[in-house]
Amino acid sequence: SVSLLFGAIELAGVLKFKYLTTPLLAPDLEYFVNSGTLEVFSHYPLLLAVGLATLVLVPLLLVITFRCERAALLPARPRAVRALVRVAGAALAAWGLTLMLSADGPFAGVFNKPMWITVNDKSFITDFLTSFNDTVINEPVIPPDVDRSMSWKLDRPLQAPAQAPDVVLVLEESTFDPRILKLCTIAQCRLPMFDADKQTRAHGLLTVHTFGGGTWTSEFSALTGLAHTLFGNAGLYAPYNLAPRVSYTLPKAFQHAGYRAIALYPMSGDFLNARNAYDYYGFDAFYDGTEYGLGWDSHDADLFKVFERVYGDEKRAHPDTPLFVFMLTLHQHGPHMKPLAELPAPFDQPLFPGRFKPRALDDWLNLNLGNYLQRLEESNAMLDQLQKLL
Repeated sequence: SVSLLFGAIELAGVLKFKYLTTPLLAPDLEYFVNSGTLEVFSHYPLLLAVGLATLVLVPLLLVITFRCERAALLPARPRAVRALVRVAGAALAAWGLTLMLSADGPFAGVFNKPMWITVNDKSFITDFLTSFNDTVINEPVIPPDVDRSMSWKLDRPLQAPAQAPDVVLVLEESTFDPRILKLCTIAQCRLPMFDADKQTRAHGLLTVHTFGGGTWTSEFSALTGLAHTLFGNAGLYAPYNLAPRVSYTLPKAFQHAGYRAIALYPMSGDFLNARNAYDYYGFDAFYDGTEYGLGWDSHDADLFKVFERVYGDEKRAHPDTPLFVFMLTLHQHGPHMKPLAELPAPFDQPLFPGRFKPRALDDWLNLNLGNYLQRLEESNAMLDQLQKLL
């Protein structure tokens, strides 16, 4: 039974690392075991098959093992003695397990590793067992000697416009400028969405904490101005455990300036506790994407149509109130495995074939990068439409 349990943990860790590049952690059981996660599974056939097989085979093997176990492990000893030995053995094992799982115990060195190291580690069983300690939030303490002498006043105060403009913030999930890849010098790698134009007032990288597979942490940083890492490893689950703790956020700042803050989410509001989290962040209204036909397979163009509808409804209902709109895209989420032949030209063939050395990629990387660049072109088109509308 113990072997099957550890085998299941190892298998789950391997699969999660393969598809999401993060190992299985204890908080996943609390936060991610829900219908939303099952929907994610459904888009990865191998992951779904192994998951279903595990749910069926592990209990079956446990039943078979139990039934095949001999009725008496210690036949030569009286029943009372056997019971005492079992209780003593169980107590000793529980004591040893507690000692090993203590963050201050003899194995303290493997606990409280920085999350970036943890998510790139492949010690799946150790990571899972030590991560129970990562469910504890450590609230940051302001150092007593912090320098508060900085003056935030501008030498020349900004001149407010006569009419407060609407503000739209778009978080393009899992999106990066492909030109950071040295091989990406072809035309499909150069998109206007990453460059300043004549209407640009400021341009550069948004400073948020992010890594692959955790867009909700970038979302938390953008809306609160805080890095989730300030709260320890448990901060990785920001929509659940950090959102209720924040008191000053970007939506609330806009509200104080007379704005109405609304959020447009491309998935169900139940996914990643989004509806509750956005309420804590201070939004006046939350638009559940599923109520407008959005979902896993929705493109950026679909999101724009919903934005256009919601934006129009909001302006009619609140004609004299400026809007702050935050919306999140989804289409760049993996997997990027649609056959190239099914993509529109020029993405219907490898963009970095072997004959173009040194810009050569194998079939798997051509498939993934081709899918990414094709979706990026759609994102660029959507943002262009959005800019023209506004």
